[in-house]
Amino acid sequence: MNPECLSNHNKQDFRDACLTKRGLSEYMDIFDITDDEMDDPNMTMLDLGSGLKQEFARQAKEEGYKSKIISVDPRLGLSLEEDLSLLSRHSPREIGRISERISARQNLPDNSLSAIAQALPFKDKSFDRVFALWSVPYYIITTPEEIKIVLKEMLRVVKDGGVIKAHPLPMGNKFLSAAKDFLSEQSDIEFSIDKNKDMMIINKKEKTVE
Repeated sequence: MNPECLSNHNKQDFRDACLTKRGLSEYMDIFDITDDEMDDPNMTMLDLGSGLKQEFARQAKEEGYKSKIISVDPRLGLSLEEDLSLLSRHSPREIGRISERISARQNLPDNSLSAIAQALPFKDKSFDRVFALWSVPYYIITTPEEIKIVLKEMLRVVKDGGVIKAHPLPMGNKFLSAAKDFLSEQSDIEFSIDKNKDMMIINKKEKTVE
């Protein structure tokens, strides 16, 4: 847990976000993650906004995959009571998930922690893959400038030769334009924004040794 990461951000930044359910199969299908990637013990993945029950990491472990998955959920830094109170403000469907959230909080997968995308508590170049499924930059972002902050953090923690994938794309043309403008200024990446797949893919180039 890392509740200190939340101290510089108001809880309003994430309290209105829905806790969605999406598991291993959704991640693998949407992000085209291969079995080889999942089963590589040297592969380290960041699940940025890990949902109701951290299902990606939980189910990957159940399937026996060997890659290391770090699950980030800002609301893990809240007390259980406050977390459930926020959940109860949403739709009846989410209210019905309270018991699931309680169970998930009491039985967190290894490597689950509280953090926000704007200030990730990881060293530079920590991850081979960064995945954001129904999280940032779709949710939480309030200004175009904040998209740049989130993308900068993603790029900071991904390794050279690593990949960042985010689905869906940011809402609104001004937010998408801000993302494109920022990424276009980065000399060490290649990126694509696929509106048909509603996905952003960023490849961080390997450093060449002269």
